[in-house]
Amino acid sequence: MIDKHYVMYEDLIHIPFAIRCDNLIKPQIFNGYVHNCLDVVPTILDLLDIEKPENIFHGESLAPALLNGEEWTRDYAVSSYNGQQFGLYSSRCIKIDGYKYVWNLSDIDEFYDLNSDPYELKNIIYDKSKIDLIVQLRIKLYKELEKCQDPMINWTKNQLLKGRKI
Repeated sequence: MIDKHYVMYEDLIHIPFAIRCDNLIKPQIFNGYVHNCLDVVPTILDLLDIEKPENIFHGESLAPALLNGEEWTRDYAVSSYNGQQFGLYSSRCIKIDGYKYVWNLSDIDEFYDLNSDPYELKNIIYDKSKIDLIVQLRIKLYKELEKCQDPMINWTKNQLLKGRKI
């Protein structure tokens, strides 16, 4: 369910991706990270051997990893919420190595150490000991949003790269 809610809790965004293509993909568990739903369509088109129109998809196909066992190198997951239910409440999330950073357009950002706080009960965005990691995640998220031509990129630049909220 793409528009389940506007929060980025693990219970809502960490969901299994199941795909079945008889005689094409052997049963397997794929532990790669995806970018929201952006990777789904390019994957299906590749699995069905349908040519993809150029410059239309921002996601990456998982087909080479699923079909040929090629290494999937994305080490982070990205999720997006675009304010469909709640006006302009938009957010973006990046998760890597047990840490989660959530950028909120019009609210306080969030940062969680999922290793010590798996239920995301304590937002440690203001923890000065984590500032270097938060800055790294902000930069990585910005680069991903830029690569995918996210429509919020102009809003995020100063907030993510310079740590400023408007």
